[in-house]
Amino acid sequence: MNALRVLLATEQSFHREAVATALRPLHPSVEVESTEPACIENAASRLAPDLVICSQTTPAARSGGVAWIQLSPNGYWLASIRGADDPDRRLFVSGTGLSDLVSTVDFLSGTLADQQFATST
Repeated sequence: MNALRVLLATEQSFHREAVATALRPLHPSVEVESTEPACIENAASRLAPDLVICSQTTPAARSGGVAWIQLSPNGYWLASIRGADDPDRRLFVSGTGLSDLVSTVDFLSGTLADQQFATST
């Protein structure tokens, strides 16, 4: 089974590092990569992330993978999660804290595992 691939591309490097630091011990199998927002398109094409966490959504963030999460400077965030059975269907989730963000990654890890199991059977 493939691990969830997360691309972090927020304006403030401390946001990227805080999220990466929170995710790695809780999800050791999750592949986490950080990049400057200006490099998001190149990093997304190279990594093919399942989840993009960014300050500004871009076509690469919105069209690739299972989900994207847009963080705002005030700590509020919005997630868009693609439906497993219908790629045109989206689930929108919002939150304000790091624990909510980590819970969303938990959900996505399970969603990805379910999708991979469904396609392998």
